[in-house]
Amino acid sequence: HYIYRNARRNPVRSLLTVASIAVTLFLMMILVSFFAINGEVYQSIRIYNRIVAMNSQGFAGQVPISRSAHATSPAAAPRTGASCGACSRAAPRSTRASS
Repeated sequence: HYIYRNARRNPVRSLLTVASIAVTLFLMMILVSFFAINGEVYQSIRIYNRIVAMNSQGFAGQVPISRSAHATSPAAAPRTGASCGACSRAAPRSTRASS
């Protein structure tokens, strides 16, 4: 009885309270469904995980694509010692001067 009397005493405040709870629940459901969809998409594209090759000038530069044997067989690829961007700054093993 006290809750109804207090709600009728200030209807604007009661309406704003109910509206804010509704908006909060709506945004929470959007967030939960976003995470659920994100998880489902990740599970469906997990088999397509690839290494991204990037030109030294950025993503806008073209990366040469080779159709030779080392492009199809990783075992036939030349060993340069560079497997990531940070490693490629160091001198590759194949170009070091041997003494």
